[in-house]
Amino acid sequence: MCHPNFQPAVIEKTKIYIYNGQWEYAIETITGVLVSDRGNVEALRIYTFFLMARENDEELVLEKFDEMINALR
Repeated sequence: MCHPNFQPAVIEKTKIYIYNGQWEYAIETITGVLVSDRGNVEALRIYTFFLMARENDEELVLEKFDEMINALR
């Protein structure tokens, strides 16, 4: 990858991992985006989707929704 820190490409890569059922790679990749840009709304949306679909952790989902709303302000 020529520009590994280009976030739109990394987010698309994460979506491909999800589509292929490679959840471990997806969460690892999207976590990297969130580390570099905590307010990235698309990354927060994907991470929230992961929590709802795979972890079923209601409290953590609500926390991430709050982060997403605060990032939009």
